[in-house]
Amino acid sequence: MDSLLLIKSVSEILGIKDVALVSLVNATETRQIVVSCELEMRDLIMKYMTDRPETQMLFPSVVNDILATRDKSSLEVRINGVKDGVYQTEIYDRLTQKSFPIRCSDGIFMSVACKLHIYASAEVMRLHSIPYVTGATKVGLPLSVLSEKLLKNSLQMAIETENYEMASNLRDELNKRHKDKHE
Repeated sequence: MDSLLLIKSVSEILGIKDVALVSLVNATETRQIVVSCELEMRDLIMKYMTDRPETQMLFPSVVNDILATRDKSSLEVRINGVKDGVYQTEIYDRLTQKSFPIRCSDGIFMSVACKLHIYASAEVMRLHSIPYVTGATKVGLPLSVLSEKLLKNSLQMAIETENYEMASNLRDELNKRHKDKHE
């Protein structure tokens, strides 16, 4: 069964300048998935979450206004899987049964701007979610959901800080992905 997700927090990654994290929690706030995004997308998500007046004439708000002329309750954001560290995400229209692939961070943004529900498949929750702890200041990330760029940045940082166990795990994940691509 798919899980309805809610945006719980938007934050930066300490030591990595150009990446932010969006934490999505299930309705019971026991599990979460964490999605990486660019800082620009983080800023847009946060602007729309706080419903700032300057967003009213921006493209996403206008799209939302256009969508409001029809029943948009059939639209939802679905996170269906992970491939090479990237969440496979779509905007799905239950009415027409059409799906439109989208980057996960853009799907999250669209959910905020257009007030759409976000769902994660049972498989995503089983394989890629982590426990959610209220008030936690640190969050662990499954390596399977990190982009190759983020894996490489994290590997460099692990080497620089002499965290060789983490560096080894990151290297193994990168090697696994390259091996899978060549099979």
